[in-house]
Amino acid sequence: MPLEATVTAAEIRRLRDLCAAGDRLDLLEAALTLSTLQRDETIDTAPLRQHVAAIAVELADLVHRRGALPERLGEVIAAAYGCRGDSETYDDLQNADVARVLERRKGLPVALAILYLHIARGQGWDA
Repeated sequence: MPLEATVTAAEIRRLRDLCAAGDRLDLLEAALTLSTLQRDETIDTAPLRQHVAAIAVELADLVHRRGALPERLGEVIAAAYGCRGDSETYDDLQNADVARVLERRKGLPVALAILYLHIARGQGWDA
């Protein structure tokens, strides 16, 4: 079945708008949109965005207290929030679905990299 037959026109517009938005694609929003496209049921991505916002706030606080070093990303995302690679079930498709990665706090390195890039960019860092 073609992709466009399984998704709504609004979802396709959302992806097109994200891709046409300028110099930097909002990777997290694009990934969350793709997560919604691949599911039969509707998912509420608002709590996931709130979770990511909380991570960003914690990183900003840590940077304020201890300095802006790239290692701070790992201190917050990996150490404080427990996000990690899934070495037990690496080939599980959930590991590529950013919404599921945020819920489970584990996934493929490329899915986790989307989170790292989003948080780093939110700090104003070049990433």
